[in-house]
Amino acid sequence: MVNPPPTPGASRQPLPDGAPSHVRFDGLLQGRLADRGRLDRAVEQLGRLGLGRLSVEVDLGRFTALPPDEALDGAPFDHAGRGALDDALRELVQAAERGSVESSLRATFVWADGQAVDVLFAVRDGALTPVGAVRNARATDAAPARGSLTQFVPRRILALLGVAAVVTLAMLLWQTPFVQAWFAPSLADLPVRVAPADGDYLRAAVVDEGERPLLVILPGDALPRSIAEFDQAWQSASDLAARRSLLRVLDADGRVQILDDLGRTLASQSFDADALLRGESVELTMGVLPSRAESLWVTLSR
Repeated sequence: MVNPPPTPGASRQPLPDGAPSHVRFDGLLQGRLADRGRLDRAVEQLGRLGLGRLSVEVDLGRFTALPPDEALDGAPFDHAGRGALDDALRELVQAAERGSVESSLRATFVWADGQAVDVLFAVRDGALTPVGAVRNARATDAAPARGSLTQFVPRRILALLGVAAVVTLAMLLWQTPFVQAWFAPSLADLPVRVAPADGDYLRAAVVDEGERPLLVILPGDALPRSIAEFDQAWQSASDLAARRSLLRVLDADGRVQILDDLGRTLASQSFDADALLRGESVELTMGVLPSRAESLWVTLSR
């Protein structure tokens, strides 16, 4: 998932805990149909999340998906449920021809403690990207306000008009603090692996004891931390390959790769490998993780 940077100096509001009390969807998502099977699977996945009344119409090679015009039970939309929602909507987008998707889809998640999160599912670079912001809940979040346009104009017409307006809104949201963290997995939930070639030179683990989880990287037992230790390791090397490995470590850059379930790199972050040579540890927060992140891969590379 694309993670545009927040405005410099802007603060990020914390997300509410637990599942919301209820959720409202609005707008639509449409595109030129390329894979009917994927479309049906996406609709089935959304139905399991409580969107069973999602209206999907296919006409002249295009599909239009309209969410139900009612407040939905928020229980299915806990952290795991929001990830499942993200996956189902991505499947819906992939059912369309690339570049043909338009979206004015929006959602409001409301918590019993009076907090709410507005999320806009905007299309950016051919992918559906949720952006939003935390605010105080309003009375109108539970049902359409009396006298609202939905009482006089069909929702489909309003939603179609919203597709054009949502582009402008999305461009404004890219420049404000928002919460891609909404669909992001927690760092504490991801397994950490060290590249086999670097297993003797560094160790890595997630520590979840403070305000936020940290990826902590420590020097391994075989990593030389002084000229004397390097000379000793050099003389003790059993062959040229072992000496080449030592030279590689001295000139390496530290990198953490965020992988999906197929081992593909979704994003990466560098770290100061020289700190390990000085015998110091490295602590990384890793920022907002992609929603499809499944594991972390720590390596020293040139």
